[in-house]
Amino acid sequence: MGEILRVEHLRKQYRVRDGQLRALDGVTFTLPEGQTLGIVGESGCGKSTLARLICGLEEPTSGGVTLGGVSLMSATRVERRRLTRFCQMVYQDPMGSLNPRQRVHNIVAEPLRIHNAGTRPEQERRVRQLLNRVGLPADAGDRYPHAFSGGQRQRIAIARALALRPRLLVADEPVSALDVSVQAQVLNLLADLRESLGLTLIVVSHDLSVVRWIADRVMVMYLGKVVEEGPCDDVFRQPQHPYTRALIASAPVLPGTPSNQSTPASTTSALQLLGGEVPSAIRPPSGCHFHPRCSLRQSHCDEHAPELLPDGHGRLVSCHDVHGFPSLADDLVGAPTTSR
Repeated sequence: MGEILRVEHLRKQYRVRDGQLRALDGVTFTLPEGQTLGIVGESGCGKSTLARLICGLEEPTSGGVTLGGVSLMSATRVERRRLTRFCQMVYQDPMGSLNPRQRVHNIVAEPLRIHNAGTRPEQERRVRQLLNRVGLPADAGDRYPHAFSGGQRQRIAIARALALRPRLLVADEPVSALDVSVQAQVLNLLADLRESLGLTLIVVSHDLSVVRWIADRVMVMYLGKVVEEGPCDDVFRQPQHPYTRALIASAPVLPGTPSNQSTPASTTSALQLLGGEVPSAIRPPSGCHFHPRCSLRQSHCDEHAPELLPDGHGRLVSCHDVHGFPSLADDLVGAPTTSR
């Protein structure tokens, strides 16, 4: 199974009135082909910015994105056009991403026409196949977006994203704008398309239950940085970073939830860890960005930013409490970091 995506030291800053807003601050990860990666974190942590950079919709301040072995930063115009077909995006608000003045048939066919993908009869046939594939009625192509429900509009957006047969599909909060009763239908559709088409998925969501259900691996972000990344079941069952523990503990659990699906016992007291407000991305805290809200905070956390390092169990964690912090004597002799 090859590598379909590589993100290296990705940074994105926006110029604002008060200075530079650091939306992403050195994000690095890889994604094997065929896997589903879930990206979670509080609002403003950089999830959606990362999704847009991966799809080439924005340029990074520094760092790189490599799709299918081709660097977005150094790609030629022809290569960028090909990468548009390689990676497609599904947006949070389907009504906002669909042209209300076009019929559904034209909306889904537009990518095919822009890229001259097939003859006109072949394009017509492809549109009918796609609408049927996402579970829409036969006459859907003749109607306008406003004639459909929220879940149906998201199916239209998914059909459009699949028109060019992409290998990587990035879904940014794909069900957060939908009724709860419809969310499962759309998630089931994405899972079915992943299996039948061999897609690689990135699902951005603030809903932990969505990520836990659909993802193979999960990446937890806080204030533009990755604080923990690993197999989804392992991270939810035994989170290592204090922010991950607090985030999972904060998720509501319905009465009668089976014990194997409820909040891990080790996190039941972690609700107190998530006090205070998220710091400003314009003036982020020194050292570990999470230290102002962390009950495990120590003096070195204020000054030294922890690295994202393996924890020995298939995960990457950015926390001094997990990896230990070298003493001054260790620094002087160049000794490696000790583990607790």
